[in-house]
Amino acid sequence: MIVFEHIPKTAGTTLKVIFRNSFGRADCDSNIVKKEVFTNRDLEIAGRVFPSVKSISGHNLRNPVENLEGEGRFYITFLRDPVVRTVSHYQDQRLRGNCKLDFEEWFREESFHDLQVKHIAGEADLAKAKELLKNSYALVGMTEQFGLSLDLLRLITPYPLNTDYKRHVVASDNSIKNSILEDPLKLELIREGNRLDLELYSYVKEEIWKPLLAKRGPELDRLSPVNTSTQNRSTGSYRLNRFQNKTLYKICLTLTGAR
Repeated sequence: MIVFEHIPKTAGTTLKVIFRNSFGRADCDSNIVKKEVFTNRDLEIAGRVFPSVKSISGHNLRNPVENLEGEGRFYITFLRDPVVRTVSHYQDQRLRGNCKLDFEEWFREESFHDLQVKHIAGEADLAKAKELLKNSYALVGMTEQFGLSLDLLRLITPYPLNTDYKRHVVASDNSIKNSILEDPLKLELIREGNRLDLELYSYVKEEIWKPLLAKRGPELDRLSPVNTSTQNRSTGSYRLNRFQNKTLYKICLTLTGAR
């Protein structure tokens, strides 16, 4: 089972659409469970609706190596430059959420600091996050190289994937993001609040990403290109998945009191 730990604003929505398009009713959206952390107990309940689940993904799959431990787990995640990810997160909450705070007020909330380390380790523990990514994850993709990351996934995935895609949740207006990235004081504030994430990102690039590319380079060269112009939210598999998650799974959670 593919376990995709979806860290906010790392191109994860696009990857989730690929899974939904590939697996249809066998792809579970853990976000349907309104809990901060999704565990094996939640997975047992999900199994009543997804008896042959092939993939599960969501923002609440925090520290999945421990919280979703089990045989046949194929853990993956994507990381993004911590400064850009933070600014994109804020912009998204302003544009699509109900956030009315200016950036400094928003970033005072420590839950937004070192978010990538906290997602992976379940806490602000850099050493633990490094160890988990190095030894337990099948793939750590890079948002800045999404296409190449997807190609690597195509090589190692336990199931065939329909990898035709079109980018999703792409901001139509980056003025908020650009104004922050041009402000030296705000950038310093972001770096200070993401010291662990910055070190983790650098570690992954040098110790995990580059060696993986070197190892798989010849195979990557032989892959056929991916179609990146397909709007794949209209397929039958996607519609089946939406019904399975948005209707049947929600009913199951209501009946079991697990939501």
